[in-house]
Amino acid sequence: MKFFFPIIFLCLSCGSTKIDIHQFRNQQFGALYSDQEKERYTIEKAELNFKRGKSKVSNDLLQKAKKEYNFLVTHFDNEQAKKRLIEIDQFYLEYKQFYEELLKESVAKKLIFTSAGYYKKIQRLYPDHSEATNYLSHWKNEIKRRLQINLNLGTSYANKKKYNKAKRCFNRVLVFEPNSEKAKAGLKLIDRYKENDKKQLWLAKKRKEELARKKYLARLKRKSARKKKQSVKPVKKEVIAAEPEVVELSIEEKEELYAQGIDSYNNKDYKKAYEFFEQLKDSLFKDASLYLERSEDKITALGLDDE
Repeated sequence: MKFFFPIIFLCLSCGSTKIDIHQFRNQQFGALYSDQEKERYTIEKAELNFKRGKSKVSNDLLQKAKKEYNFLVTHFDNEQAKKRLIEIDQFYLEYKQFYEELLKESVAKKLIFTSAGYYKKIQRLYPDHSEATNYLSHWKNEIKRRLQINLNLGTSYANKKKYNKAKRCFNRVLVFEPNSEKAKAGLKLIDRYKENDKKQLWLAKKRKEELARKKYLARLKRKSARKKKQSVKPVKKEVIAAEPEVVELSIEEKEELYAQGIDSYNNKDYKKAYEFFEQLKDSLFKDASLYLERSEDKITALGLDDE
């Protein structure tokens, strides 16, 4: 038994063990840890669930975080946990209010599919929301029809290089069907198209540079011939340029893009905000993914979809 504690503690430190807070209440199991270790581990776990819960708008993760923060408040009177519990309640409230505000206009304009999308998003945090359940049930056939339309539109926009519009179409499908293989494949197709576009721009730049080099060498040759000097054919160096690399954004660059996105969002320039948040390409960076989705919803609500 004397070797059991170090092994368990090592696993705890590495974060590889799956310990539930209820196990800490078990007298035999809980005795293996000091109060300081229990508090530290629970804070780490709660913070991770809180961050991911907000980023993914996941009721399950946020409720887990809430459970863990309540444990910290009850057993350790932890001040950070008290603040987080208030933040979680505010997040739920603000999230619902945001979509309820959009719903006022979309329902009034009888935008069935748009309204259904907003209700579906409310259900992420409020799965028992009766108004949302009734609306989605009433319009289920129309929603199914519109999902197929969005899949078709997404592919069409992608082929026309209207990537933002294409992405919004596929994302609308994923709101209703998070595991839709067609929508996921559509988003991957957009990424491939965009990468190919970058490569084509790079190749065009290299061709332009090569053409300029050849013209320069031709001028040198003509000038040499006019002076009736022995023409020394310049040695052509084969320059193989490296293909453009995918550069990982630094923390500073992410902070800058995030700040520009927030600034644009607050100034109601939602298309610009969408571009900044999309460039981050990090769904777990602060609440960028939440603002990306909100920018997208504002673009749709305000009829700014045209590129």
